[in-house]
Amino acid sequence: MKKIFLLAAVLAALTLLSEQMTGAAGAASAAVDANNPRALRVAYGFDREFAPFTYEDPGGKPVGFEMEIMDTIFRNKAVLSPRPLNWYSIPMELSSGTITVTSGMIQTPQRARVYGFSDLSTFTMKVRFFTKVYKRVPNASFLRGQSVSVEEGSFQQTLLEQFGGVNIKPFKTRALALRALYNEEVDAYCGLDEPTYYLIRKLNYGAITTVGTVAYTHLRAHETLRYLVCRLLLEKKKPKSKEALTSA
Repeated sequence: MKKIFLLAAVLAALTLLSEQMTGAAGAASAAVDANNPRALRVAYGFDREFAPFTYEDPGGKPVGFEMEIMDTIFRNKAVLSPRPLNWYSIPMELSSGTITVTSGMIQTPQRARVYGFSDLSTFTMKVRFFTKVYKRVPNASFLRGQSVSVEEGSFQQTLLEQFGGVNIKPFKTRALALRALYNEEVDAYCGLDEPTYYLIRKLNYGAITTVGTVAYTHLRAHETLRYLVCRLLLEKKKPKSKEALTSA
């Protein structure tokens, strides 16, 4: 099966260190001309609700930690086009070639057969259950037999299926899944800790608390740069990408 190779935050440390070492040389580099048809173009598909890593500010501008990383990596090397998406659509967009790269994907055996992942994780987060305060239970086992909302097609849904004994209610986005808990349409919500805390603050959802940790998840970057360059050259047949990505 043809693999699609992705780029993500594991390159950040190398990129930032390189910029610090090159100093003025990096500042003197010419900006990529977006009107040049031969310029390397990178469509970066990102999860618009994955704060603080990738999200949109009130004005619709793409922001976040990983957005800054991508800007740094491709600055003066390629025309970067950020595309905000809902997470469930990102794998389809990658498979169709509509987007070139993404980040923040959790490695699973199924995904590893399709995508190329790096050996190192970029960061670690927890998958947690959330309930209303007045419905809080001592631990996750008390939720068996209860309804639990989750983002459709996410790693968290897979964990719930493995956990077993709960009535899984998938929603298209994590915001909709969390709203179902807030509106008491379900007994609990299952999601990644930091993005969920962000949504709770943003949407002013009070009286929601955590129950326990389902699992630690290691969000991985995708493939080392050396191998990424080789495979992009073979599949995309864009020789200019070698110079641009190698310099990153």
